[in-house]
Amino acid sequence: MNVTKYEKTYASVSKAINDVCHLETVVEFLRQQTKPVTCAEVGNAVFGEEYSRSYRSRSYSAQMGQVLRHLREGGFVKVEKRNCDPIEIEVEECVYRDENGNLATIKVHDDEGNEYEIPNPKYHHSYRNKHWEKVKKTVIPTVNTYIWVA
Repeated sequence: MNVTKYEKTYASVSKAINDVCHLETVVEFLRQQTKPVTCAEVGNAVFGEEYSRSYRSRSYSAQMGQVLRHLREGGFVKVEKRNCDPIEIEVEECVYRDENGNLATIKVHDDEGNEYEIPNPKYHHSYRNKHWEKVKKTVIPTVNTYIWVA
């Protein structure tokens, strides 16, 4: 980005220069790719090992996200969502359970394989029946991949 020394005195200009300093490297990397790549792969190509192991890795990640978002909005790259392998996580959730151990809702399955959560007919309602407990959930993470199209 070519600017004069007078234009550099404006904060918006110096911020813009800082925001696009890695843009050419990102564009060259994306042009050379034959298959879609993730933001992390682009970041590792631009910043090297500092992208994932530095105290500034979150800043680098944000910069890569911003550059890739602007390239997508400009129509230079195409974004595809890719599903990863399911992972199991443990979260704390408010659970309603009565004195007999019945949950407030149950999961049911129909003949077509669909799963629904409905109120449990055996549950005896009381406002004292709620508490927090750790619940395991299966999550399917998705990752955005980018491919150069312009």
